[in-house]
Formats: sequence, structure tokens, C-alpha cells
Amino acid sequence: MIRAALFVTLFALTAAASLSLDFQWESFKTKYGKSYDSAEEETEIAANDEVTYRLGVKKFSDLTAEEFKANHLGFKPARRPAPLVHNVNYTVKVPASVDWRTKGIVSEVKNQQQCGSCWAFSAIAFIESANAQKTVNLLNILGASISSFVNVPEADEKSLLSAVAERVVSAAIDAHPVQDYESGIFNTDECSSDPEDLDHGVVIVGYGSEDGTPYWILKNGWGEDFGLSGYFRMYRGNNMCRITGYASYPIV
Repeated sequence: MIRAALFVTLFALTAAASLSLDFQWESFKTKYGKSYDSAEEETEIAANDEVTYRLGVKKFSDLTAEEFKANHLGFKPARRPAPLVHNVNYTVKVPASVDWRTKGIVSEVKNQQQCGSCWAFSAIAFIESANAQKTVNLLNILGASISSFVNVPEADEKSLLSAVAERVVSAAIDAHPVQDYESGIFNTDECSSDPEDLDHGVVIVGYGSEDGTPYWILKNGWGEDFGLSGYFRMYRGNNMCRITGYASYPIV
């Protein structure tokens, strides 16, 4: 009797999980206007083991693209005035992975709510970290004295890797595809290649690789209930979502 009850319970859980995945897949197709030439092609793509991330029905899923952009993507590209440019020291080998969160210089994830102020949250976060790295005081942002900013060259992920190996770096990305990000290493062809479409400020707090797939660790400003406790991982190596387009760090 116990075995029968256990079997029924496991069957019900499996069926529920299958229905949930089916619902998410149908939601994905509807939201992004996806269609496939045959049932076989659709099945193959839906079950593709090479997909390195998961989208889910998350807190922004009921927003249209326009609503999401207006409320949560407030970055606007402008001319970068910083006179200094990051130079790579090729004589120094960068570590295979870096996570500045483990060094005690990354503050807690904040929530910009619906004010579209990602640029301000990103700026505060990387100034906090730069000051903490210098003074060993994460909370003393008011005492931070910024003498200048250093730009990381655009479309140069080797330079960006070198910079992140040494410090936390601010960046801007085309973020509309990450609206429903849940987990994994985000990798998509939905991002724009136009630098004018950079619309969201983030902070790069590290990098690494998983099962041979390289990634950046990005701190977001949408609260801890977004993605991986407020963070997300993005594919590293192909300038995903133009992550190199507006990267910089302060000199404190």
C-alpha cells in the first residue's frame, strides 16, 4: 500500500513538473514570437542540452518590452570623457577565475524598483568596491575620493578580463533579453549589436567557467529575487550583449 502511494505521489510530481515546463515553453514561444518549421525541430530545440541557461516565469514576466524598458532600463549611452585607458600587462597571467564577492569588497544587492536608475546603482556599487579595496572599509563610500576614471577599450574582452582580474568594473549591456533570466550562463543572439541600444548598468564582480563554458559574474540592481540572488552569469568570449561597450572603473 505504501509503495502504491509512493508511486502515485512520484507520478503526480513528475506530471506537474512536465506541465510546468510545457507551460514555460509555450510562454517563451508566445512572448518572443517563436515558430518552427516542424514538430521535430521544435522538440529538438526545446530539449537542447547545449542551452546553458534557464528562463522562467519571473517577476517581470507580465511586463511588455516597453514597460520593462521604461521602468527598469534607464541607462543612456553618452560620450565617455575619461582620459585614461586600461592597459593590459601581458607579462602577468590572469587567474582562471575571480569572484570579488569572496574578498569582502562587494556590497549587498540593492533594488532600484521602478525608477530606471540602474546607472546610479551601478556607479555606487563599483565606487563602493573600489573604495573598499583601497581602504578595507566597504561602508565608507562618502569618504571616497575619486581622482579619475579608466575606460576599458571597446570590443576587447582580453582587456576587460585583465581589468576584472584586478578590481570590480562597471559596465553597460543591452539587457532586454535577460528580463526572464532564472539561472545558468546567459547566451543569446537576441542582443543588439548597436552601441546605442546599451540600456542597463551592471557591475562585473568576477568571472570563471563551468564545464568549459566561460562566463562573467554580473551584479544587478533588481533585488535579490532576480536570477541568482540578484546576480546573473553571462557568456564570456563573444562580447555578449556588448558588455565591453561602456566598461570603466574609478581611481580612488
